[in-house]
Amino acid sequence: KAEANEAAENRIKAGLVLAELSKVLKVEATADELAEHLNTYRTQYANNPDMAKRFDEPEVQREVANRLITEKTVDQLVALNTKK
Repeated sequence: KAEANEAAENRIKAGLVLAELSKVLKVEATADELAEHLNTYRTQYANNPDMAKRFDEPEVQREVANRLITEKTVDQLVALNTKK
């Protein structure tokens, strides 16, 4: 249980650091990028209309946007660390 708590704490810390870095780096998710990701998820859940419909909910859209921003932030960090 202690290991699980420590792992969860580390994930939270990493998430907070990435969130702050995304602000510093001014990383944003464009409307087109968000729409593309939402459509991809809707397609993946085409056989489950109730689940696909959830991607119309503002909270779910915010979560998808946050994930997209996190991905873009990590991509920028990798790019910064691979420049020579």
